[in-house]
Formats: sequence, C-alpha cells, structure tokens
Amino acid sequence: MAAINVKGFGGLAPRTSPNLLAPNQATVAENVNLYSGEIKPFYQPETLQTFPLTGDIQTLYLYNNTYWLTWNQAVDVVLNPLATDPLQRLYFTSATDVPRVTNLSLVSVPGDPNIYPNSSYILGVPRPTTPLKASATGVGGSGMARYVIYLYTFVTVWGEEGPPVATISNQVESLSGSEVDLTGFPSAAPTGYSNIVTCRIYRSEAGNTTNTWLWVADIPIGTTSYADLVPDTTLVDNDVFMPSQEWLPPPSNLQGLVSHPGGFLVGFSGNGIWCSVPYQCHAWPEAYNYTIPQQIVGLAVFWDMVVVLTDGYPYIFEGASPSVLQKTKFPERQPCVSKRSIITCEMGVAFASPDGVYMITNALNEFITPGSLITHDVFTRDDWVAYNPQEMHAVIMDRRYYGFYKTGVVNGITQGGAIVLDLLEPEAKLTELSMYPTAAFVQPSADQLYFACDLNGTNVLQEWEGASTRLLYTWTSKIFEVWPQNFAFGQVLADTSGGMTQAELTAALAVQAAQIAANTAMLPNLAGGAWGLNAFGTKAYGLNNFVRAPAGASDLNILNFTLTVDGTVQYSGAVTSSDPFPLPSGYVGREVTLGVSGNVPVKRMAIAGSTQELSSVVGQ
Repeated sequence: MAAINVKGFGGLAPRTSPNLLAPNQATVAENVNLYSGEIKPFYQPETLQTFPLTGDIQTLYLYNNTYWLTWNQAVDVVLNPLATDPLQRLYFTSATDVPRVTNLSLVSVPGDPNIYPNSSYILGVPRPTTPLKASATGVGGSGMARYVIYLYTFVTVWGEEGPPVATISNQVESLSGSEVDLTGFPSAAPTGYSNIVTCRIYRSEAGNTTNTWLWVADIPIGTTSYADLVPDTTLVDNDVFMPSQEWLPPPSNLQGLVSHPGGFLVGFSGNGIWCSVPYQCHAWPEAYNYTIPQQIVGLAVFWDMVVVLTDGYPYIFEGASPSVLQKTKFPERQPCVSKRSIITCEMGVAFASPDGVYMITNALNEFITPGSLITHDVFTRDDWVAYNPQEMHAVIMDRRYYGFYKTGVVNGITQGGAIVLDLLEPEAKLTELSMYPTAAFVQPSADQLYFACDLNGTNVLQEWEGASTRLLYTWTSKIFEVWPQNFAFGQVLADTSGGMTQAELTAALAVQAAQIAANTAMLPNLAGGAWGLNAFGTKAYGLNNFVRAPAGASDLNILNFTLTVDGTVQYSGAVTSSDPFPLPSGYVGREVTLGVSGNVPVKRMAIAGSTQELSSVVGQ
C-alpha cells in the first residue's frame, strides 16, 4: 500500500492540473507563510487608528513619519528630489486635479480634523499676462543715452520663479541711473496662486541680440508701479541673470508623477512625457517634452530609465538629464491594465498586463531578456482574469509583490483578496491572502507594510503582522493519484507548543472581565474632573489607581487536518500533537488530497496504511 508524505511545502500554480502538480505544491495556500519550507502562520494585522475620510481610500502615504495622507482616488506622491530640502516639499498629481505641492507647514494647517494634507499650492508658477509700460522722466543719470526694455516674472513665497511676461515693454531712451517709471504690474496674484508674493523686474538694452536680462528689483504683489533708478554698472556688478526664461508650469492635467535620480520629476499628459528642471520641480520647459504614439497609463523609474507603460507597447526613456533622454520602443507588446499595479523594485518594474504580472528589467540595451511574464509558470490568461487585474493595486516589500484585487461590494464594503508573488523563492512563488485593503503603503525605513481598510464601515490604518495573535491559514495539497485503497493512519508533525489551552484562555478572559468590572465600579463615586494624573473632584486618582486589564485575546492553538478522497471529505479533525492518529475505514478511492488549517507551524504531514508504514515515510 502506498503512503503519501508531504514536506517542503510550496505554493500555488493554478495553470497546472491539480493532478500534475509537484508533490509539495498546493491547490489552496491562503494566509500561509511558506518562506522556510514549513507551513507557518502570519501574525494578524494590528489596527492603529481610524481615518475620518469616508469612502474607499485609494492612496495612503506616510509623510515626515508623522502624517498619514489619504485620498479617495489614485494619487502619485513624490518628495522633493533634493534630500536636504529645508521646506520638505511634497508633490502630488491625480487624474481629477491640477498638480499640487505641499510641505510640513501646509499639511497640518486647520481644516478637516486629521484629514491630510489639509492645504497645498498649485504646482508651478504661471506667466504674467499684462506687459509693463515704461516712461523716461529724464531725471538724473549719467553717461550716454541708450534704449532699455523691461520684463518681469512672478516669484512664490518659497522663492520659486516663473517665466517672464510674454510681451516686452515699450523701449525708452534714458541715461544710466536716470529714472524710468514702470506701470502695469498686476494688483493681485493670479487666481488660485496664493503663494505668489513677488514681481521680479528685469532690464535689458534694446537691440541686444542675446536677450541678456539682468535683475533690477523685487516688488510685492499689489504694488502696481516702480521707479527704476538702478545704474547699469550696478546691474552688471550684481550679475543676476534671468534663469527662468523657458520655465513653464506643468500641464494642468499632468499625472503619473515619479522622481528621477537625476534630480528631476517626470509626469505624463495624454501621450506626452514631461520633465522638470533638475532640482527646480516647479519648472517644466517645453524642450523637456517627449511624445509617443500610444496612450500612457503610468510611469516608473528604474536606475536612470523612465519606464513608460501604455495601452500597447512600453517605451523606455534613458539618460541622466531631462535634455538628453533617449527613447526606445520596448520589443514586446505588453499593455498595462492598471496604473495602481505598477511597482519598482531592485529587479525592475512590474505591472499587471492582460496575461499576468510582467516585469521590465535593466537588460534593455542588450536586448537580452529585457522583460518577462513572471507569472507564466503559475497563471494562464484565464486564471489571471479571475483576479480582476484591471482594478489591481500593488506594493512590493522584501521582493514580494502584493497584488490586491477587488471582487465586489457587499453592504457598502469593498471585498477582495490578494496574491503574493515571491520573486526569490520559487517553491513559494504564489500564495494568497484573504484580506483586501483599499490602499497599501510600504515604509522603506522600517521595512513595514501598512493598509487602509474598511472595517465595519470605518476606514482604519492597519500594520501588517503588527498584532501578537496569529492569522488562520489554510493549505491543501495537490491531488495524489493512488491505487484504490483505504488509508488507516495519519500524522502531522507540528509545533503545538506555546499558545494557550482553552482552559487558560477562559481563565485569562475571566481575569480581564473582573478587572474591567473593578475599574468601572470606582466611577460612580467620583465627582468629575479630568482623567489621568489630574484631580478627580477633591480626590486625586493617578494612573495607578485604575489597574490595566490584561489582554484577553491571546492565541489559542488551532490545527485541523482534512483528508479528502475522490472529492468527499473522509476525515476532518483537530490535531493536538505530532502522534499518529487513526483514519476512518469503509471507503476506497483513487484521488487523495491532504489539508491543514489553523495557526500552528507544520513541518510535514503523511498518511499510510499502518503505523509501521507511516513511521518509515515520516522518518525519511
């Protein structure tokens, strides 16, 4: 009689028939940690706080290790590429708003309580629309007469400068240092640009073919005139030239914002790629605009490559500067079906395609495996479609791709699950999670994964594996084809130490309830006041007067073994030790699966026709 012995537990491969899987592969692998080859539980997510923002949170971002920024839509968020930026500026774009910028002082200004960011500015500085009028008074001055002309720009409270007014002022004849009166400055900042506080004035000599514009003065917004008395020598000595002649605001519909290691930001508008001036994230010159012939879905940056994912072929823009990016059409047609599925890791850029998860690597220039469908060995196209890739959002942590997929809405709460693709462990390549966060965020400095979830109608923040209690898992084997027989004994080698017995758990809950009751009984005798170390009426109650109730939700060891033969469950029972246990008689069958569920680590499981046979296979 043949025995079945399962060890070195592996993950899923839906594309392969359950009968043809490897002996250690699974037909069900949910909430299970297989990274060591054993079956181990994950710890439960811990709820850290609630969010006042209602509706599904689709973007979650931790700013300054303090503020959780939340949005009800897909938002692209990047920090200023200047690591020492004293303003700690943060830039973000979406499909429904103009590009925006915020910083630490704006994020937390008064507004909706705890909904961050509370305030932001429109990204970029617009071009002034009203030209200046110059009038020479003939007062003062020296030297030879010359003709001068003027331009001005807007400057923000952060010192960001925009492009000059499109129309040069009229030219006037005057001496160096002779008064020239300028009028036509706007009486207020452009609508929506409350951060613009200054007009910056530049002067040049008429007929100067190089358009050398030198700084004259800054005046506050609202000052509508200025008397220029600055001698030419002062302008030359100051040597301040206009830097922003080609600097434009980004397109109003810019989205997909990413940060390049060359110090510039990249976004897209329609089928155009736009880049900012390095370390001047408000400035987006027309010269740094590139187009491709397909509709762009999203962007990613890997090394010095901007990976442009479209509804057809991807494109690669490679280079260290926005002025010299080299465009290459990717050799394989792989559309991106979900912008939120795009991630960047050490190995490349991964995203949801119509066929599975595709990855573009750094070997593009050599055209040696520049990309691959990394799920080709686990999914067919039909298998993949069942995970609703068009609405998938993803993060990567520890080289594991977490792809969260939506299945529907029940009682107003979005339902779904997750695939976990391990990019390093082929045996545990694919598993699933039963939970569905509407948004996720990885904090690189702590190597920690956070979720935004709808918990009974309230949006909450959860830390993945942050709790002390274990998550229940389920693992079911392949279908083993055997000669028709009846297996007499089973054995599960598991670590059932630790945890609590049912009696211990009941006792702990009783202690918890008693302490809560004792604390509650003290309350009616108090005359009001403040909790904590402050006085309660005339009697002081410090924190030590109220004893903290012990936790009652400690782990209870759970492990269940299931034997299924020819599609019928023949045995299902609790496992409390690693000793062999009898299986029922009265059946024979050809197709056998073994399964375990619970929260206890499992090293192997086996079934056989006798204890001797079981001992021989388990000892292997």
